[in-house]
Amino acid sequence: MKLQDTPPQHHHQPGALIHKATDDRTMASFAKADYGFEEDDDEDSPRGQEIMVLQSMYEEEMEFSFGKSFEFDIKLMMEETHEVTLHATLSTEYPDAKAQSILSLQIPALERSTFDIMTQDLNSELDGLDLEEEPMKVLHAIDWLKEHIEEYLEQQASLKSSKAAAADKQNSSAAVANASSVSSPASKIICNGFMREWCSFVSLYKDSYIAGPNRFEVLNNLANQRGLAITGLAIAGKPGGLVVEGRESDVMDFMNLMRTEFFETLNPRGRKLTTRLQERWPLDYEIDRYEAARARKNLLEDLHQRARREQEQGVAKTKGNKQNKVLENERLAAWEKKDRQLLEVFENMRKEKMTDEEMNVLVDCGPPSMGNNASQVYLRLGQGVAGSDVDKQRKFSNFTVLTGGNNSGYETAYQDAGVLLTNMDMKHGFDAMFAYRFS
Repeated sequence: MKLQDTPPQHHHQPGALIHKATDDRTMASFAKADYGFEEDDDEDSPRGQEIMVLQSMYEEEMEFSFGKSFEFDIKLMMEETHEVTLHATLSTEYPDAKAQSILSLQIPALERSTFDIMTQDLNSELDGLDLEEEPMKVLHAIDWLKEHIEEYLEQQASLKSSKAAAADKQNSSAAVANASSVSSPASKIICNGFMREWCSFVSLYKDSYIAGPNRFEVLNNLANQRGLAITGLAIAGKPGGLVVEGRESDVMDFMNLMRTEFFETLNPRGRKLTTRLQERWPLDYEIDRYEAARARKNLLEDLHQRARREQEQGVAKTKGNKQNKVLENERLAAWEKKDRQLLEVFENMRKEKMTDEEMNVLVDCGPPSMGNNASQVYLRLGQGVAGSDVDKQRKFSNFTVLTGGNNSGYETAYQDAGVLLTNMDMKHGFDAMFAYRFS
């Protein structure tokens, strides 16, 4: 619902008071007061500057309330499908005013419970800003919503799934009996081989915002004192990073501890640990092998309709293909190119061509999963992975927290991590952790 004020009652149109050229100070003062300005307001005030920036960025999406220069709506589409309406009121106390008095939101895609949590987190974020560095709270709120709204939508979907699962369990004694195995992270493991997971934090600092444990000690305790053979690296700062490796079951248990016990040391609005990349061995190899087989079969069966497309190229001008046919041919050509590249990369990596027999067996079986005869087709998965083979895949000898040295304020941890991981031939993981900040 859009908040609108009752239009002021005057003998002349309000617009005439603003646009009429006059030197009458009384008239000018009256116009300012009528439209929400204070006598000393100008474009150099904090709220005046932010209004100018917002208008330059969201000219079409921004609509002022009638007769108000510092009360407006901004309607945005986030993630291309989610409508968000911000209603902002910038009082003379802005930007020192509390966020709750500055912003109100409308987000139809969010249910009330999720919406309340997100609003509380956003208000905490805005009230905690350093106003000398980031005085534009509305602009910061828009950026924050763009970055985080998908997270709350995912939480909402997860909650719905959990409720549905809970309802199913109540109606099925078998589901109740198997609940622990279904919900266990280990139940999702296809091959308990080697795994390396790359994650990013909103921020990672030693001290809590309130009295609490040393977070770096908590990290080391979870990695080294819980019976998990975990190696890797945590990167302090804002944003923070985390890479952990070991047997897949150990990594999954560690990540579960991070999202439970470690989260207890964090400010609620900072409890976000996002997985950016997962690497598994030998599972990734077998998945690549299946995808190469699928690509080879597509090429042999001409699913990309290469023969037809080549024939139509010669008669395109005389018969005048319709635009939709041209677009379809472009899509098929791009698909064919992708399949050829996928097969070529795999065969070059393996240094061996794929045979028809191998292709047919893999395609008939389907991708590696718990539901097919993967152990019979994907032999490297069915044989199990020895601890010594897991250790051969490790790049780290222990688990440590990279802080950037003494008295650095963690400012150099990011740069140090970039150099270290590049030298270890793992720059792809470093990019996966942090590239999103610059996209």
